[in-house]
Amino acid sequence: MKFKRLALEELKELEPEFITFLASHQITADDWVKIKSSQEEKMGELLDQFSDLVYEKVLKKINYLEYLSAKEIRLFHCGEEQINLIGIKVNQENEIDFTNGNILEQINKAANLNTSIFSSEKKYQNDRASEVFQLIESGCFVSDGNLFNLLMKVKK
Repeated sequence: MKFKRLALEELKELEPEFITFLASHQITADDWVKIKSSQEEKMGELLDQFSDLVYEKVLKKINYLEYLSAKEIRLFHCGEEQINLIGIKVNQENEIDFTNGNILEQINKAANLNTSIFSSEKKYQNDRASEVFQLIESGCFVSDGNLFNLLMKVKK
């Protein structure tokens, strides 16, 4: 398994797609009932394969991620070949808390304090989807890229 198994609620939401997946493996509804009741390992393998397909499709569409902590913002642009990072880090003594309130207001406050803006880029070491998935699992969330692009303009 490349990612993780979808939760039961997620599988229920994707029931039509799962039925199509089973059909593509020449598994009928009756076959699926038998597999569920007597072939637990095969059932798990099929659920894992379907989950990986779903994650692969979703992760392919993600272009921007954000990670916010009280004193740091990390913004990622997930390109085809590499991932770009831009971030802001403030001194621990400051009253800034990027997780509390309007993010742009907090950034404006941070601009007047001891703040460092940093950036980097790296080529994917594994495949793109795996690295995007790892970032999400570590606390990043999908974003529209507006904050990333704003900080890129400010940094220049």
